[in-house]
Amino acid sequence: MRDSIDIDLGAGEKEDQRKVLNVRVYYSKGGLNYWNYKTDPRGYYLSVTPQVVDGMWRTTSITPGSTKGGFKQCFEVVKRMNNKRLTELQQLIFNGITPEIEDNIRQLYQLDQALAIYEQIMGGAGLPLEIAA
Repeated sequence: MRDSIDIDLGAGEKEDQRKVLNVRVYYSKGGLNYWNYKTDPRGYYLSVTPQVVDGMWRTTSITPGSTKGGFKQCFEVVKRMNNKRLTELQQLIFNGITPEIEDNIRQLYQLDQALAIYEQIMGGAGLPLEIAA
């Protein structure tokens, strides 16, 4: 099972480039986050990252405090990883991103609305919208 999918945002600055939002579902052991010095919980995360794809290369730029730089959110806190559950969550989320939801996400990305993008993705998968502590 793949761990991420791309939502196309259109052409990049150069001819062979394209902009995408990379949507990834993964497990993290948690611990200290060196970016914000907070403790991240152990669990399953949803990450949405804008990237520029140029052939086989992917470039990610970070814009602190903005959805334009992407976001990650723990949506299910667990004590240990369960590969079966991870695969199930990936299938639910990736299959839930319909063309209509993709269009909504593109519009919300332009408006810099991280929480609304999270709600669109989780709602499409039929998962609870609560954000894990």
